[in-house]
Amino acid sequence: MYCKHCGVEVVGAARVCPLCHKPLDEDNLNYPIIKKTGRKKSVTFSFVYILISLIASVVCLTVNLVLPHQFLWSLPVVALLVYGFIIFVTLFSKRNAGTKIFLQTAALVAVAYSLENLNPSVRWAATYAVPFLIVFSGILLMILSLTTKRAGQYVLYLIIVVLLGSVPLIYNLVVGGEVLWPTIMCAVCSGALLIFALLYGFLAGNGVLKEEIKRKFHL
Repeated sequence: MYCKHCGVEVVGAARVCPLCHKPLDEDNLNYPIIKKTGRKKSVTFSFVYILISLIASVVCLTVNLVLPHQFLWSLPVVALLVYGFIIFVTLFSKRNAGTKIFLQTAALVAVAYSLENLNPSVRWAATYAVPFLIVFSGILLMILSLTTKRAGQYVLYLIIVVLLGSVPLIYNLVVGGEVLWPTIMCAVCSGALLIFALLYGFLAGNGVLKEEIKRKFHL
């Protein structure tokens, strides 16, 4: 068989010419020829933001380390850039509310500690901001676990958040913080929320936490 388009001899029962890739017999084709098209690669906002953030972070860290400074002012800049990306992800992603609350809490804690580094003598982040964030996020996750059908995911994130409730108290005890009552209240509230999460997750909530763990880890 010869291709009528380029004249090359084709051996075997081929439908397409191996040279010019055109049909050998257009009249007897039973199936259409599907043309392969390359997927167009588009530059997304996430890619541009990550690229600019990486460049800005490297420049700030380099300037901060090369030039003489008393503190690492570049860390808050990096933390704010990362938090900006997390805001974008949480606003426009299709993730559940529990994941968004957890990501926002973790990012805000990191930003607070980074900003505190600008003036380490005033420990406002570890004393006030972080305990408030942990308690507020825990209460919000508790309300969601009581008002939604898929409560297991919220209970699981609630446990992770409240387990961090004792960290500010331990941190202030180690560094010798003068004001301890906010961190003590945070630890007490976190303990109460942890008891609620365990009781509701395993007993009152028809085993929603157990089912969520099986679903997460494919058990």
